[in-house]
Amino acid sequence: MALDRLIVHWRKGGLRWLLLDEFESAVREDIGELSDLESFVDSFGIPDDVVLLLSGEQVLLKTIEVPPKPTKAILDAVPYLVEESLACDVFDCFIAIGQRRGNALDVGVVDKTQLMDCLAALSHIGLDPQFVGVDLEVVGAEDNVMLLDEESALVALTDGTRFALPAQHLPQQLPVLLRGLMERLPVNFFGDGPPEHVLPTETMSMLDLEARSHPTLLTYLAAQALDGRINFRQGEFARVDANKTAQGWFKRLGFAAGLVLAVTMLSVGSQGIYLASQSSELEAEARALYTAIYPNDRNPRDLNRRWRSRLNDSGQGTGLSAGQWLNAISRPISQSGLQLDNLNYNAGRGDLVLQLSGQRSDQIMSLAKTFGELGYAAEIGTISQERNQVRGSLRMQLEPSL
Repeated sequence: MALDRLIVHWRKGGLRWLLLDEFESAVREDIGELSDLESFVDSFGIPDDVVLLLSGEQVLLKTIEVPPKPTKAILDAVPYLVEESLACDVFDCFIAIGQRRGNALDVGVVDKTQLMDCLAALSHIGLDPQFVGVDLEVVGAEDNVMLLDEESALVALTDGTRFALPAQHLPQQLPVLLRGLMERLPVNFFGDGPPEHVLPTETMSMLDLEARSHPTLLTYLAAQALDGRINFRQGEFARVDANKTAQGWFKRLGFAAGLVLAVTMLSVGSQGIYLASQSSELEAEARALYTAIYPNDRNPRDLNRRWRSRLNDSGQGTGLSAGQWLNAISRPISQSGLQLDNLNYNAGRGDLVLQLSGQRSDQIMSLAKTFGELGYAAEIGTISQERNQVRGSLRMQLEPSL
C-alpha cells in the first residue's frame, strides 16, 4: 500500500505524523520517535507527497521592507535586515524568501544545522519532503485564533501578528502579548485532558473556548492551504529531483540510458551530423535573437554581415563580433536552466537587457556571476517571486571589461 500524502509535524516534544488518502481524508495519525516513523513508512511504503511542518517556536517569521525593484545587493542585505531580531549569528541561519506584497517581503529564518539535520533524518528513512513550512504560518488567520495543546500555543491575529509560546510560559506571557484581546480570543483546544491542565482557570475564563473544528491539531493544520506559504525547500535546500512519483523518475532514467546507448553506437560519421545539427540550432538562435532586437529588418540573410553592420552603426565596430557575443550569452543562458522571455538591445549604450524566468532566484544570480567570469559586466535589475516562479532582469555590456 502506497501513501498518498504524509504530513510530519516536527516539534520539540517529538514527532507526530498524519496519513491522508487521495480525498484528503485522515486515515491514521501517530506520535513517536523517528524510529517509529520509519516503521510506519516501512509498513505503508514511500509516500507520493510529503509535507514537513517545523515548530513555530524554532522559526522566526518576519516581514521586511524592500525597495520596489530589489536587486541582488538588496537580496544580499536580507540577513542584515533580520539580524536584529535574532538571538544567534545570522550566518548560522538559513533565510527562506516568501511572498512579496508591494514593498513588504515575507521571510522565514531557521537554524541551518537544525534544518539540515531534519532533512537528513527524513532522507535516511526514505522521505524527501516537497514542502517544508512552519505550523504557525500555515494557521489560517481570517479571524483571530489560538490553537492550544499541552505543548504550545499558536496564535494568529488578523493584523498579521503571529507567535508561538511553550505551554509552560503561557500564564505569564499570554496576557502581556495579547493585551486587550484575551477576552474575545477564540481558542481551539486540542489537548487530551482538560484545558485547565495547561492554563489556570482564571485565564481560561477570559478566553472564548470553542468546540474543536478538527479532532487534532495536526488534522487542523492539514486542512489549511499551503499556497503562498514559505517553503524552505529553496536555495541550498532545494530538492534535487522535484518529481512526485518514482515512476516519472524511472521513465527519465530509461530515456537517459537509451540515449547513452545510442550515442555510444554512433560512428565518427554520425558525429559530423551531430555537429551540423548543432550549427543549425545556433544559427536559428542567432536569427531569433537578431529578429527580437531588430524587428523591422524583415528578411535578414547574411547574419554575420548584418550584425557587423548594426554594431558598426552603433559605435561598436571595434568591439566583439556578432558571433562572439552571441555565443557569450546564448550558451550560459541555455546551461542555466532559465527561460529567456524578452530581450532589449540599446545601441546607444551598447548593452542588452534580458528578461528571464526560472524556478529559483539563485539561477539568475549564478548567470550574472557566469557572465562576470567571462569578462562581461552583468548587473541584476529586478528579481520577483510569483507563486512557484521567479522572474528577473539582467543588464549586460556587450564589450568585455579589460
